[in-house]
Amino acid sequence: NSDIIRAKFIEFCNFRIYDDSYSSSPEAVLSVLKNLKNQSQSVSCVLGDMLELGEKAEELHKRIGKAAYEYGYRKIYTFGEFSDFIKEGAITAGMNKKDILINYDINSPSVTAKMILENASLGETILIKASNSVKAYRIIDFLKTMQ
Repeated sequence: NSDIIRAKFIEFCNFRIYDDSYSSSPEAVLSVLKNLKNQSQSVSCVLGDMLELGEKAEELHKRIGKAAYEYGYRKIYTFGEFSDFIKEGAITAGMNKKDILINYDINSPSVTAKMILENASLGETILIKASNSVKAYRIIDFLKTMQ
């Protein structure tokens, strides 16, 4: 599967990023959420907008928020216009709203990078997953300059 080849771990001082930011679909997000949780004790995720979902966008973003909580993700960082739906799914499933950090503005990836630096725990793995046109990889670029 070429998707798996493209995704990669990037080590930082106190945590690591699993960069899977080149594309996204509901099925791909759910799969990587499950698989990454099975590989790491402490995980959080940056969930950006999944685009081109039409009228199902709200429901599908709620579903990934719910899944992130149910798989045991410590924090959810949202990135984009669909942030409230991800948040709603996670809270409905039982997540504490203080564990959801929101950045609606995809033109400000540095805001999410700063949130990660302020909240990541030692040894944690943080997934970054979004549609390619959201350009979530810019969050990683900022993390590299900020640490």
